[in-house]
Order: sequence, then C-alpha cells, then structure tokens
Amino acid sequence: MLLKSIVLLRLLPMSKNWWRKNWDEARTSEGRSRRSFRRQAFGGSSKAPHFVIPAEQWPTVICALEDPEYFRAVVVERHKKVVWVGAWEEGSWNVHRPLPAVVGGKYRQLPRKQRDLIAVGDEVICFGAAPENRDSDSLSYLLHRRERRNTLERSEVHRPGPGREQVLGANVDQLAVVSSFYQPRIFWQLIDRYLVWGALEKLKVVLIFTKKDLLPVSSDTSVEQKYEEEAQQRIQHYRHLGWMTYQVNAHDPQELSGLWRQKISFLSGLSGVGKSTLVNSCGGRIERKVGLSSAFGTHTTSSTRLIALRAGGMVMDSPGIQSLEPPPSLRSEFYRGFPEFASYAQQCHFPGCTHREEPCCAVRQAVEQGFIAPWRYLSYVSLYQQALDYEKNSSRFS
Repeated sequence: MLLKSIVLLRLLPMSKNWWRKNWDEARTSEGRSRRSFRRQAFGGSSKAPHFVIPAEQWPTVICALEDPEYFRAVVVERHKKVVWVGAWEEGSWNVHRPLPAVVGGKYRQLPRKQRDLIAVGDEVICFGAAPENRDSDSLSYLLHRRERRNTLERSEVHRPGPGREQVLGANVDQLAVVSSFYQPRIFWQLIDRYLVWGALEKLKVVLIFTKKDLLPVSSDTSVEQKYEEEAQQRIQHYRHLGWMTYQVNAHDPQELSGLWRQKISFLSGLSGVGKSTLVNSCGGRIERKVGLSSAFGTHTTSSTRLIALRAGGMVMDSPGIQSLEPPPSLRSEFYRGFPEFASYAQQCHFPGCTHREEPCCAVRQAVEQGFIAPWRYLSYVSLYQQALDYEKNSSRFS
C-alpha cells in the first residue's frame, strides 16, 4: 500500500513546493482583490471632498448614494482599529446587529489632536457590500462622518499636555447620571461635575439613584439614618433647582418607562452603580454582562456601547467614570452648572468675578448667610481650582 502511494506521488506533475506556490498565488489574489476594493471605495467617494460633512450638506450627500455598496450607519462601538456600525434599515438604526468597519489610512494618520475622529453616536457613510448581503467576516470602509450636534468629552488631568481630551460620545440628547445609595455610595462632587458638563453642552440632565433597598441595617442605625436623611435633603435640593431626579430599583425601573423614548441618552456614573442592569431592565436588545453581586457592583463594561431599547430610543452604556473634568478652557462658564449663583453673581462688585477670592463677592456672602448650600459652593471651588491646575501643568508641555 505504501509503495503504491509513493508511485502515485512520483507520477503527479507537481513541483517540489507546490503547496507554497498555491499559497502565494492565493495570497497575491486576495491582496489584489483587497487593493481593488479599497481603490474602488476611496476612488468613488468623491461625493464630498472632506471626511467631515457639514450638517446642512448631509441630506444632499445621502440622496446621492445610488450605489448599494454605499450605506449610511451609526457608530455603535469603537475600538482601536475597528469600529462597529449599525446600518440604517427601514427607518431606524439596526444597532443590535452591528457590522465591522475600518477608517481609511489617510484619515488615521491625522495629528494626535484629531485622534478622536470617530466616536460612538456618529452618523457615517460606509462602503462595502449591502448590509443584508454581508457576512460577519467582511469589512467595510468608513468614508465620511456627519458634523456632530454635540460632543461629550473630558480632559485627562492625569496626562497633562495638548490634545488630551477624550471623546466619550456624540450626538446625545440627554445625559443620565446614575448613582447608588450603597456600594458605592453617592459621590456628590461627581454629580455636580456632570451637571456642569451637561450645562456646557446644553443637554438635559436627569439624576437616577439606585440600590436604596440595599442599605444595611447596622447596629448603629443612627449612622445609616443620618446618611439617608442627608441624601434625601440633597436630592430634594437638586429637584428644587430644576433637575429631574428618580429613585428606582435597577431591576424594575418602572418610573423610567417614558424617559428614553425618541432620544439618545448617555448613561454614566461610577463603576458598579448598576448602569448595565438598568439598561437590561429597560429592555435593552443586547444583554450586557453585569457583576454577580447586586450590592457590590463591579467594573464589567469596558467600552461605550450604543444599545436600542424595546420601548424606543437608544442609550449609550459607558464604562464607570471615577473622575470627570469638563474642558478647563471653559472654566469661566462653570457657573452654568450652579443656577443658584445667578441672581447673586449680578451683585458682585467686580465684573467677571470667579466667586473664589475676590472681595465684595455676593455669592460668597450668600453662602455665609445660608442662601446657597455650602457643599455646592465647595464643589464649585474644587472644580475651578482643578481647571487652573490642569492649565498650569499643560503649559509645561505646550
């Protein structure tokens, strides 16, 4: 039997390295096909000369996409080299079946200041096979992006220098800040920074508090009772200032049924407060992994993801943010997140008063007289001082 096999192999008209030759041919053919596909994508994308298309020109560009290989989509998730997009199908974004796409090399070589060329929530134009005819392994090229309505970005204070802003999401309608009564407890200064963040971007901000039912009944009940009373007073204070507040059970948030409809909401807060649990309970079509313990939440979400809800609307489930720094260059606008300052700021002696060390400051006088909550004023001073420190450190690297 072995002899017959040897004779047959000797008679076959093959070169010694036949397998290597065929592999090289296949690789060359595949590379030629890929280069041709890329040339077709960028050679035929002259619908607009620039990567970012102004909002007023976007409808015209969309109407000119006659080739079925060009399709509009929204960025669902972003990674270092690949982004996942949801195609526009039957009047809505198909984000529960995202498709992989890559950004063209000529755009990826832009300066570092423009590294956030693509963010979750961006509306884009892609080139590739029609979404209904695609398989899970085929890639598309991302050619153009619509001009953003707004951008949620934060400064990386621990990495000073120019171009250190991190874009977390784009084209957001409302900002939902999630906090928990227990494990972790409410971080009031972080909430105030979110309120400033939302005011600078002119976004509606809602405050959601979870895990109230998990507060332990310790031997010293007065400690827990004092904490809950203080929390309720501060929540009531936020409500009095005009922000919507909700105290919900993350596993059954019936009060939030109409909050998400017809909106794109950015869901943010500390790690472990129950953001992913909240999304799943509100009918998220993609079940996100959550921590095993409902009381001691864990950091399980590693990237921002756009998720569609069954009741309508979409949410961006983001990783836990331990610190938030609004753009330091806008520190003169931080007062917008503190509406109780407005009536007193007009009475300050100096125009452009920062309400920190200036004499005859009506805001500080209002704090001393009890008309402005001291904990809110201290939060403002801390945020303003951190912005000054950031700009001081950044000047060393400019």
